[in-house]
Amino acid sequence: DAMSLVSLFATLDQLDAELVMMEEWLTKKATAIQPLTDDCRDIEEENKALEQQWKSYDMLGNDMSHIFSGLDLKPDLERVMKDPRSALIYSKKRGQGKDKIDVVESESGVDVLHQAGEDLYHAIECAAESGGVHLKAVNGRVKHLISKAELFCAELKQIVIEVMKQLASEIVPSADGIKKTENHTSMARQIRDTQRKYQSSLLGFIKLIEIVSKLQPETLVSIRDEYAQIVVDGILSKKRMKIYFLSLPGYNNDPSVAASPDLRDYQAASLKASSNKKEGVLLDHHHHGQLTVNAEDIGCGLSELLPVIAREAYFTAALFGLSKKQHLDGREKKRNFEQARKSVDTSSYFFRYYLQRVCGIFETETGKLTGETMLSLVASIHLNESMEGYIDHQKKGGDHSLSLAYVRATILDFRKKVDKNWVGWVEDNIKYIRSNTGVPLNGKRAGVFPSFARFPTYLDHVLQSCQAGRGSDYKVNLSKIRVISYYLQKMAGALFASLHECAERDTTDKQYASNVMRMENSYFFLESIRRRGDELMVLFQKQFVAANAIFKQSTDAYLGWMIKREFKQLHVLFSNISRIRKDVGDKDVPIHVPKSTFIKTLAKETSRDILKERIVAMYERMEKHLSETANFLPLAWKALVRMLYDWFNRWEKMSFSCYNYKLEPSPVEIVRLAKTKVGAVKKTGGGGATLNTPTAGATTASATNPNNLNAKPAGDENNIGKTK
Repeated sequence: DAMSLVSLFATLDQLDAELVMMEEWLTKKATAIQPLTDDCRDIEEENKALEQQWKSYDMLGNDMSHIFSGLDLKPDLERVMKDPRSALIYSKKRGQGKDKIDVVESESGVDVLHQAGEDLYHAIECAAESGGVHLKAVNGRVKHLISKAELFCAELKQIVIEVMKQLASEIVPSADGIKKTENHTSMARQIRDTQRKYQSSLLGFIKLIEIVSKLQPETLVSIRDEYAQIVVDGILSKKRMKIYFLSLPGYNNDPSVAASPDLRDYQAASLKASSNKKEGVLLDHHHHGQLTVNAEDIGCGLSELLPVIAREAYFTAALFGLSKKQHLDGREKKRNFEQARKSVDTSSYFFRYYLQRVCGIFETETGKLTGETMLSLVASIHLNESMEGYIDHQKKGGDHSLSLAYVRATILDFRKKVDKNWVGWVEDNIKYIRSNTGVPLNGKRAGVFPSFARFPTYLDHVLQSCQAGRGSDYKVNLSKIRVISYYLQKMAGALFASLHECAERDTTDKQYASNVMRMENSYFFLESIRRRGDELMVLFQKQFVAANAIFKQSTDAYLGWMIKREFKQLHVLFSNISRIRKDVGDKDVPIHVPKSTFIKTLAKETSRDILKERIVAMYERMEKHLSETANFLPLAWKALVRMLYDWFNRWEKMSFSCYNYKLEPSPVEIVRLAKTKVGAVKKTGGGGATLNTPTAGATTASATNPNNLNAKPAGDENNIGKTK
């Protein structure tokens, strides 16, 4: 009922008021105990942190125990580190520095020292790998180990150097005992045997060098320098190398004999069949020099001592661990190579010094390199061939590859020097060629230029020098050697540049002299090169093609000029008829040029007496224009007779077509007349060469047979430049 509800609401209001009062009380009490709650929370968190700290301390203790256990050295090995010499056996009682290490008996001691070094290396590496070096206790212990390693390596260095010197004094014989009459082959064999024995005896102490490379790599530099000095003072000493190179068949130590004749000093070559030049005479009578080159010495020095240098490079790399790592980047490989190169360069200094002189290179007081250029050229060929034996075909890397790379670098250094010497000579003689010495300003009767005439003799000298000391079956391939082929071709190119300059200059007679000099010099070049075999044909292939084109063009121009000059009226007449017949046809030609005028001109210009006189005049003029050096007169006359036949044959056809008139005498009779009349002139002393003499295997054609005239001889101008 209503009263009950009122009572219920009153009760609920009272409860609400009590709850509000209780909340206020609780809030007051919570504020009062808040500091205690915070302190309890902090205590709880600190307890958790302390628990983790104890766990961390426990782990740190375990790690430190592990680190310090790795830094501990065995007491017996530590004693050996303090006095490494105590592990070795001496042949005498130690004292006063007179004791010697017994290399054989000390092998076990070397193992002990190696083991001590390995333990010390692993102790230092253990600290670095564990990451505790930043800790004060560990850092102090590592510094102590490093100081021990420095002292230990210093002692090992002294031991290794002492052993090297001791073995060198015991194994390497003194150079004073070498007889100067001893054969170079036996000397080279003795050097190789001594080197092999000395290096083998050092292998027992390579473990000590390995420890030094691990503990203190910078110490290896001084050990390498000492080793290189021991080698250069012993196995490859100056006196030993000097006696060896003096024992070579043609070695000459006097730089004053290094004669380098210029191109102008060579004897002029000639194509005359009757040339009685003595075989082997290459210089003219104004120059006296040594033509023979000691090429055999170069081959002996390279074949007998380069293996010694290769072994020295291999042993240096192996002894000092320059290629022990399996995977090296480019910088590490280059650094290792340079280190080995520096050491072996020191070891092989006197070998390189005397081999350089054998190759024709001498150093002046000012430091400039000079020498015999032909010997340098031959040396370049020998060096290029010796390079083939030191190419790393397998490319496996390691000490073997490094030693081969060093030998190749040494050979390349020599090649740069000898090539520079020879190339300098070439450049100087190109200046001589371009100076156009001996060529008259007007170009008349220039003949074969002095530079053209001497170039084949120089090539003979090159081939003769390359063959020196070789077997009869040896054939040099100059075209495969880039530097030599390039500069020989450059000399040939300079010849034709000089020819073009002389032919085109303003003072040269353009009527015939420019064509004569082009024709004669290009023919001389073509024929002289062809006579010297396929090797030079391949080498000068480009120049050969260019010379052939020059020869054909200039020959046609000169022979055409000769005919036009002697048969000027006929040439004008038939040129005029040819022009008219193109415009009006053959039937109307007599309207413009009457037949009576035509026959009258022919009767005046083609009578037998006139023809004989003009043929003889052409031969005598050609004989005067051409020189005996090129021996080109017989061939040029044949070509002229052939052209004469062609022109008169063409004129006869034109005459018969336009006027129904045949020439008298006929073209065949004119050829016969030319042969008969010129032959008579030569018998009276008017000719210097035989008309029918073939050149270079040419076949003589019958001048009375037009068909034979069209069949060109093998040696004529149309076949110049073609190989057999």
